[in-house]
Amino acid sequence: MRLDDLTRGLSAPASPNVRRALAAAVVLAGCAVFAVTSRGPQWFPVDDAYITLHNALALLRHRDENFPGVSPLVGATSGAHVLLVALFAAVFEPLRALHAARVLGATLYPLALLRVGAATRASAPMSLLLMAFGVLLGRTPHQLMNGLETGLALAGVTFALAEHLAETRADEPERPRVWLPLACGALPFLRPELALLSVMLLGLRLYRRRSEGPRALLRDLALAAAAAAPFALAYLASTGSPIPSTVSAKRNFFAEGCLPPATKRLWVLGNLGVVVGLMGYASRALLLLPLSSVGRLGAVFGAVMVGAYYVSFPGALGHYEQRYLYVLLPFVTAALAVGAADRRRWLRWACVALLFVGADESLWRAKERWVEHRRAEDFTRYELDAAARWMNERLPRGARVLVHDVGYVSWATRFALIDIVGLKSPGSAEPHRALTWPSCGARRGEAVARIAREGRATHLVALTSWDGIYRFVDSLRAQRWQVREIRAQGLYRVYALQAPPEVRR
Repeated sequence: MRLDDLTRGLSAPASPNVRRALAAAVVLAGCAVFAVTSRGPQWFPVDDAYITLHNALALLRHRDENFPGVSPLVGATSGAHVLLVALFAAVFEPLRALHAARVLGATLYPLALLRVGAATRASAPMSLLLMAFGVLLGRTPHQLMNGLETGLALAGVTFALAEHLAETRADEPERPRVWLPLACGALPFLRPELALLSVMLLGLRLYRRRSEGPRALLRDLALAAAAAAPFALAYLASTGSPIPSTVSAKRNFFAEGCLPPATKRLWVLGNLGVVVGLMGYASRALLLLPLSSVGRLGAVFGAVMVGAYYVSFPGALGHYEQRYLYVLLPFVTAALAVGAADRRRWLRWACVALLFVGADESLWRAKERWVEHRRAEDFTRYELDAAARWMNERLPRGARVLVHDVGYVSWATRFALIDIVGLKSPGSAEPHRALTWPSCGARRGEAVARIAREGRATHLVALTSWDGIYRFVDSLRAQRWQVREIRAQGLYRVYALQAPPEVRR
C-alpha cells in the first residue's frame, strides 16, 4: 500500500457508532484507572493541589479553620475545579475526591481529542492516534495527574477547538451550535488566562455569523454569559471580584516585572525550550502551525499569553514543570489533525508521520516520565507530610503560623495560618502590592515583617530553597524579630517567632 493510500485511509471518517464505542472505551478505562488506583494511599506531587482540597472542604463545611472568615474561593485559581472536588467530597473521603477529580480530567481530555477527530472527519485509527499523541506528549501525563485543574483546562481548550473546527468545516451545512459559546463562557473559570482564548474564539464565531443579524449575535453572547455567570457571581460575592485574583497576588509577591529584559528573555525562552525539548521529534509540528487556521490561532494566543507573562511574571512559566504552557499543546494536536485530513498530499504525509513518530517516542519514554511523577509525589510524602506531622506534635494549639506553601499544611493541620504570598490571606496581598512590587522586591522583607506583625505570627515554616532566595528569616531578623529554629531536619524548617518589643506592646 502506498503511503498516500494509507494517509487517505486513516483520514476516512469513522461512523458515529464507532466514535461512541471509542468514547465508551475511554470512559471505561477512566473508571478502571480510578478503581485500581484508589486502593492505596493518595499523594499529589504539588502543594497547590491541597489548596484546592482545602478550599473544597471549607466550602462543604461552611467554615475555614485555618483561615477564619476567608471565603473558600479566595486563592482559588479555578472555581470549576474547586466545585468539582467539593461534589466528589460529598461522596468520597477527601483524598479520594481529589483523586477522582484528576482522573475525571484525565478522562475528559482524550474524549475532547476524540471530538477533534470527529470534527476533522478522522477514522477510528486516526482518532486513536490523536488521543495517544495528545495524552502522552511531553509531561502531559504528569500534568493530568498533578491534582490541579490542568486536566480540566486541557479538556476545555481541546473541546472548544473541536467545536471551532466543526463550525468552520466547509462541507458541513451551517447550523446553530450552542457548545462553543458555552465553552467560551466557562473557559476563564477553568484557568484565568483562557479568558483571552474565549474572546478570540467567540470573536471569530461572531464574525462568521455576522450576516445572520443581531439576534444570532446576541444569542451567542447570552449563551457565553449564561455559562460564565454562576462562577462570576460566586467569585464576586466571595472575593469582591468576578474573576480570580491569584495571578495578581503572585505577581506582586515575586515582583519579576522589573527584571532586566535579558533575564526575562532567558527565563521565558528557557522554559519554552524545556517544553519543546520534552515534545521530542513531535516539536517539528510547530513549523506546521501557520498552515492551518487553528494553528495560527494557537500561535497568536500563545504569543500573547507568553508575552503577558514576559512583561510582569516571567518566572511563572517555570512553575510546577511549566504547567501554564501545557494549554498550548492542544493547538499542536488539533493542527496535526487538520493537516492529516488536508487535500495536499505532502501535508497529509507530514502530519501523519509526526503523529506516529511523536506517539511512538512518547510511549518509549512513558516509564521514565512516570518515574519522575512518582518522585514528585515522594516529595509530598517525605517532606510536606513529615513537616505537617511535626507541627501537629510539637507546636502549641494556639500557634499562628506564617507559611508560603499553604496547601498541605492547611489540609493536614488545624493551625491558624498566614499566607506570606497572599493567596489565602487577603491581608498579605496589600503589603506586597504597596512595598514588594513597586520596589522590584527590594522591600519584600518589610512586607513580610508587616504581614507577620498584622497576623500576630508566632511561628514560620519555610522551604530551605525559598528562604535561600527570599530571605524570610534574615528579613525578619533585620526588622528586629527574634527568630529561633526549632525544626532543623528536612527541607521544611520551622522557626519560633517573637515580635520586637514595640510590636508586642
